[in-house]
Amino acid sequence: MLNIAMIGLDTSHAEIFTDLVMNPENPHFIERVLIKAAYPGGTGDFPLSINRVERYTSLLRDRYHIEMTETPEEAAGKCDAVWITSVDGRMHEELFRKICPYGIPVFIDKPFSVSSNSAKRIIDLAKKWNVPLMSSSSLRFGENLQTFLSAYKGRIDHAECIGPLTFEMTQPGYFWYGIHLAEMLFSILGKGCESVQAAVRDEMEMVMCEWSGGRTGTLFGMKTEQADFEAVITMKDSEKHLNLSRTQKPYYASLLDQVVNFSKTGRPVPENEETLEIIHFIEAVNLSRNRGGEKVVIQTKKERTGMGRCET
Repeated sequence: MLNIAMIGLDTSHAEIFTDLVMNPENPHFIERVLIKAAYPGGTGDFPLSINRVERYTSLLRDRYHIEMTETPEEAAGKCDAVWITSVDGRMHEELFRKICPYGIPVFIDKPFSVSSNSAKRIIDLAKKWNVPLMSSSSLRFGENLQTFLSAYKGRIDHAECIGPLTFEMTQPGYFWYGIHLAEMLFSILGKGCESVQAAVRDEMEMVMCEWSGGRTGTLFGMKTEQADFEAVITMKDSEKHLNLSRTQKPYYASLLDQVVNFSKTGRPVPENEETLEIIHFIEAVNLSRNRGGEKVVIQTKKERTGMGRCET
């Protein structure tokens, strides 16, 4: 049995993930995983966080009989792996810092962090304490997207990712919901985005992205309607359209398959380097939006270590 500590009960993900591993009647039930302990948490200046803690704490305690702890450390000390589900990306570094000395695998739900500096510190802490670390949006693992990417091994020239786009004051710009579109795009094109340029409209936003090797990507965030998550992938001689919101297996279940496997093996998907690159990508998108659609060149890893420069 894999014993999990859940940190942060201020999100629907706490209920969804718990049901997937502790309700045998769930059609996507994952066997031999137990949420053994949980720390409720919650952020006082974030209404969508603090106003939901009591509801999800009661649900997990009363329906699933999960032990509640007074501290994150107490929960981590009882378990084999930790899932940080706290909805507030600002809290993830602090929570991780408290539990990394236990040396067990840690999954951090989206957003991994809300700044590249904080993200880098989290990854450095993981290296210091030899902690396996993973973070991802569920959209990366959409069933039909992963089926296509597993089967197709040729060059992808362009990808469009479409989906709903909402904002939350405490989670800057695309860190709140745009991160789903970013994860989809990186799952298709991989690392190596070199520049972004955002165009903001009342009903939607578009982000044009240039990748290494002449590849391109575009994000379409729909702000005034309940849009599905979709991807349009362009190859040399064909095009593939995928609707990730209308698959037989929900993308949350596909994500949790990956998280459970990581919790057992310590091997993350994606690797931490790509997660950090996605955080830099989102910062660049936010900068372009704030500068009225100015093109922003993303620093390379070499430039971020002081050996080059970033141009906008």
